[in-house]
Formats: sequence, C-alpha cells, structure tokens
Amino acid sequence: MMLAFILAIAHTHAQGVEFIKDKWSNVLAKASQEDKLIFVDAYTTWCGPCKMMDRNVFTTRKVGDFFNENFINVKIDMEAGEGPALARQFSVRAYPTFLFINASGEVVHRGLGYHEPDDFLALAKEALDSDNNLFALKQRYDNGDRDPDFLYQFALQLYDAQDEHYPTVAEEYLKTQKDWNLKKNLDLIYKTSDASGSAMFKYFLKNKANFEEEFGSRAVNGKIQYFVQNEIYNSQKSGDQTQLKQLLEILHPGRAEEMLARMQLSYLAQNEKYDEYANAAIDFYGKYKAENWDELNEVAWLFYETVDNPSHLKQAVKWAKQSIKMDPNYYNHDTLALLYHKLGKDKKALKFGKKAIALAHKSGEDCSSTENWLREIAKGK
Repeated sequence: MMLAFILAIAHTHAQGVEFIKDKWSNVLAKASQEDKLIFVDAYTTWCGPCKMMDRNVFTTRKVGDFFNENFINVKIDMEAGEGPALARQFSVRAYPTFLFINASGEVVHRGLGYHEPDDFLALAKEALDSDNNLFALKQRYDNGDRDPDFLYQFALQLYDAQDEHYPTVAEEYLKTQKDWNLKKNLDLIYKTSDASGSAMFKYFLKNKANFEEEFGSRAVNGKIQYFVQNEIYNSQKSGDQTQLKQLLEILHPGRAEEMLARMQLSYLAQNEKYDEYANAAIDFYGKYKAENWDELNEVAWLFYETVDNPSHLKQAVKWAKQSIKMDPNYYNHDTLALLYHKLGKDKKALKFGKKAIALAHKSGEDCSSTENWLREIAKGK
C-alpha cells in the first residue's frame, strides 16, 4: 500500500514542467554544473497567452518529460524582482517570450507567443540543435555565410523570434532570387516586410493581386493596415509625417492629404477631443466630399452628441440633409430631427421625427427610442 502511494506521488510529480525558484546568478551556476541550457518562461501576471501556456502546455506529460530532462526551467515575472533587468538584458518586449540561455548567459534560441504542445517541443528541439539554433545561425551569418538556403532559414528563424534583424536578412536572401513570385518567396515577403519604404513592401503593393491569391484579400488588407498604423505611430512619436504621407500617396494616389486629414479626424474623435474635432470636421467637409450617406450621418450624429455651439449644430443639420439626399432612411431622419430639437426647433424636430418613424416601420427597424423622445417633445408642446 505504501509503495503504491509513493508511486502515485512520483507519477504526479512527473507531470508537467518543473520550474525552480532561485536567483539568476544561482540558476547560471546550476546550468554550468549540470551542463544544461536554461529555459526561461518570461511572463507577466496580466498576460493571457502566458496563462494559457501554464494551463494547457506546461502541465502536459510529454512537455514536462522533455523539458525536465534537458533544461533548467525557470519562470520569471518580467515586471517584478530581477525581471525588469533581465527583460532589458535579453530584449524581452512581448509576452510570453521563451528564452533558451547557456551557462554564460547568452541567448542561444528564443520564441514567443502561445504554442501548442507539439510546436513548443519543436521549439525546444531547435534550441538544443547546436548547429541550427539562433546562436549558431548568427555565428554563421557573422562569419560571412550568404548561401541562399541558409539566409532563407535564418530570416524565418529571426522572424519567429521577432528579432529586429529579420527584414535585413530577408532582403539579403531576396537579392539572390531572380523570381520573387515563387510561393516560398511570397511567403517570406508577406511575413517579414515591415517597413513602408523597403523593397519588399514596394513589391508587396505592386503585386498585391498575387498576394491576395495566395493569402486572401482580408489578410492582405490587414497587412496594409499594419503598415499604415505603424507609420501613424512613428509619425506621432517623431512629429514627422513625411513617411506617412508617402505611404498614403502610394495607397491612395492623389488623396494623401485627404486620407491624412481623415486619420486626424478619427484620432480626435477616439480621444474625445470634441472641440478640436468639430473644427477639423467643418474644415474637412468644406474641402472633401463624403464617400456615402452613412459617413455624413455619423459625423452629424457625433455633433448632436458632443457639440453645443449653435453654428456648429447648424452645419451638422446641413450634413444630415445631404445624407438624406444621398439615401433617405430612418437613421439620417432621426439624426436630423434630434439636431433640430437640440437647436430648439421642435416643430421641425417633430416633422422629421415622424418621417423617421414612418421609414422605420416601412423597413422593419426598431424606432422605439425615436417614439419615446417624440412623445416627450409633443408633451412639451
């Protein structure tokens, strides 16, 4: 009976990755003594994928067996204790980041993001491969190896680790290629292009149809949006919009200034800078046409909700009327009615409120909110 109990304890203990808790200097010493790599789960307490790794991956038997045999395993909160200093030392910027470190404190391999158990084991086996882990590949690269197959493999390894040098290596590889439209090359460009002025990005845009055929239009448009957002961030950080304007000119020939102004409107609205937004919107729609009725209705509605200046509200009335001319429907009639109410013109508010309700009944829209405020106005009359 006692033997069975001991075996049960041993079996339970063998489940999952066994993490030690110790000072970093002691962990390095232990790795040296046991001649093992250190596996670091670099996490934060608020990171959802980190918790998923704890729950779904670190607890599995096959992952535990492999990691316990081959690594000194430690979990380090990157925002507590020694964590912040180690995060700076090892350039940890996303979570979870998985570091494989030798006893000298050198990162030999890394990965990041949630991994399913089999993928996580593959990452660990790459780390143990002293000929093909990131450390070995970087040494080959630094020693001048520029074989195309090597550069391709190295670029993808760097990309998977989100090492900042992956675009440089990818472009070095592509310079060896006569046909960038090969499937493997399209895949590399799609993954590793991240600068709007790069040769890869220019090829991406010029051959957009090929990428859409390979990855789908939704994915390609998402990639383009990533470039735009990245340039917006860079322009806000530096105060220089040159690169952003150049990108918008490529994406929207002849409309770069307009698209930049649209982004500014969106930024002001999202950050609730409504006074600035009102002035910017009046200026914008004085220069440019709205793309559809919904756009005009949306800006008119936002004025109704956030603006008190009568002259600004009168401008919003004009937009609502223009929206109705483009496509008369319940929503823009409701907006116009409420704008008139806010301006104290309840007779006109009642008129367009009734029209809004009639259109709603015809189209099957829920207009109960309109009916409620219309009754309140009628009582006031």
